[in-house]
Parts: sequence; C-alpha cells; structure tokens
Amino acid sequence: MNKLNNTSIFIIALICLLGYVHKLSTAQTPPGDIVFGDVVYEGKGAEKGLPSSHFPHWKHRIHYRCSVCHEKIFKMEIGANNMSMKRFQQGELCGECHNGTEAYKIGFDTCNRCHNKTAATRPKP
Repeated sequence: MNKLNNTSIFIIALICLLGYVHKLSTAQTPPGDIVFGDVVYEGKGAEKGLPSSHFPHWKHRIHYRCSVCHEKIFKMEIGANNMSMKRFQQGELCGECHNGTEAYKIGFDTCNRCHNKTAATRPKP
C-alpha cells in the first residue's frame, strides 16, 4: 500500500473543503436554518417577545470578502456593535446593504428573515 505524502493529504483536504463551501453556497436552506459559522444574536427583541435574530454568515461570505463588512461596518468583538432596528432603518449596520437596492429592505414584511423561532430554539453552532 502506498503512503500518502503531506502534499497529497493537503490537496485532498482542500478539495473536501472546497466541496463543503460549495455545498453551503448552493444549499437552499429555509430562513432560520443554522449552519456552522452563523451567528445568533440574543438582543433586546427577546424582551418584546421576538425570537433571537439569526445572521447567516456563510451565505454572505460566499458573495463578499470579509473586508466589505469588517471593520468598516462591524467590529469583530462580541457586543461592540450596539445592534438595533433603529440603526438598521437609518442605514447603519445591516441596513447599509439591506436597503431595498443591494439586498431586501429591512421592515415589518421581512422580520422573519432574521427573527425566527428556529434560530431561537436551535443551539448555537
């Protein structure tokens, strides 16, 4: 039996990783289906009876480089961004892209795209 050298193992691992990323990018997951790398925000909405909000990180990362959002829009530190619907509606944070032009507009008709019971009840990845 032939032994695999480090280069062969690296190439096989890279192919597997690329296949996994492609699978994530093409998967038609319903809103709230949490996958590895996603973020669940436990915000002030819970006090008002809203489910936690769910940010599908990989769906965004497939289309944009990290620098599009970090550090320009979002600081990479838990709790540092002061998330609020008011800020979103003023075109800040998520609202910078979710404005009806770049991506769907944040509003009452799109609440369940982020706030859904699946995200609230599933364990964090």
